[in-house]
Amino acid sequence: MLELSMKDLFVDTTCAHQFCNPINEDYKILLKWLSEEGTLIYNNQLLIEIGRGNQTLFALINLLIQSGRAKKITSSELKNFEFSKSQHKKFMCNKEDRIHLKTIILSDRKIAIVGDNNLRRDVNILPKYQGIKPVAVELPSEIDYK
Repeated sequence: MLELSMKDLFVDTTCAHQFCNPINEDYKILLKWLSEEGTLIYNNQLLIEIGRGNQTLFALINLLIQSGRAKKITSSELKNFEFSKSQHKKFMCNKEDRIHLKTIILSDRKIAIVGDNNLRRDVNILPKYQGIKPVAVELPSEIDYK
C-alpha cells in the first residue's frame, strides 16, 4: 500500500459558505484540523473563486501557504493530465469544474469535500489513479480526513 505522508484535502468553493458564521459544527472541526495539521489542495481557479466570495477560507489558504501546508497543483500539471474521451462523456459536472477533477486526482490522498452534486458524482466514478480511488463527500463527517 502507498504510504501517504501528506494529510491533504480538497475543499470545493460550493462548501465555502459553511466556513462563515454561524459555522457548521462539521466544518468547525475541519477548520481546526486544517489550521493545525492538514494540507489544503488548490489550483489557481479555486483560489480565484474563493477570493471572490469567502474571506475566511481565503485567509485560511494564505495562512496555510505561509506555513507550507497548502499544496498547489500547478497549471502545467493540470495541463499535462488528460481524461480519456470515454471519461469526458460520462462527466456530469460543468466544464469549468473539470480542472477540480484533475486537481483532486493529482493530489496525494485524492479526497475531497464537495457540495456540487455533479462534481462529487464525477469524482466518485473516477478509477484508481496511482493505486488510490478518488473519493468525494458532501460533509466532512462522511470521511476520515484526519
